[in-house]
Amino acid sequence: MTILAINVGRCISTLCYSILKLELYSVCQYSCKYCYGRWYRGSEAKIKPQYDVVKAFIKVSKVLSRKKLGIIPFRLSTLIEPFQKIEENYKLSLKILKIALKNRVPIIISTKSTLYTSSDWWNVLEALNRDRLVVIQKTITTLDHNIAGILEPNAPTPEERVETIEKASKEDIPVIIRFQPLIPGYSEYEAREIFKVARSIGTKHVIN
Repeated sequence: MTILAINVGRCISTLCYSILKLELYSVCQYSCKYCYGRWYRGSEAKIKPQYDVVKAFIKVSKVLSRKKLGIIPFRLSTLIEPFQKIEENYKLSLKILKIALKNRVPIIISTKSTLYTSSDWWNVLEALNRDRLVVIQKTITTLDHNIAGILEPNAPTPEERVETIEKASKEDIPVIIRFQPLIPGYSEYEAREIFKVARSIGTKHVIN
């Protein structure tokens, strides 16, 4: 099941603290300028649903559940937004969340999106949270609307992301702000404000 593992590499592996991944789409529509995934995929690659990942996760999660093993979390996902626009049609991330709930598999969600606050996804997230099976890691690079528009042209605005963090915090769904990437000569000027916002909306952890 290598499709569910983060491959070893001198660069990538040292930047990620997970070993199991769920990458449900072939590329990301957000086109973030700093994304190193674009270096090797190419910016013009066509987005496709990865049904083989869903099939592999179904098989593995059933085995883990049946054997009642201690399960380390799967990361949804690593370099590709799991709740990008195409998710509205294919709903592969929603399917993964339902499988995780059924088999009690913990999930770390890495996202910039706001889609998961829609009722179909939100209802499953609330159920996962009741069983303490989910953590949301929300990426915020900058709070400046104009700079975000340059760096992350197709992603939700910083204001929209803060709103979704606040919604999750009010429902006691654990949310971690991922303050990244750190941009030399710029990020240090944002740090104080991001910490201030995090505190005001109930976020208990900020990582980079």
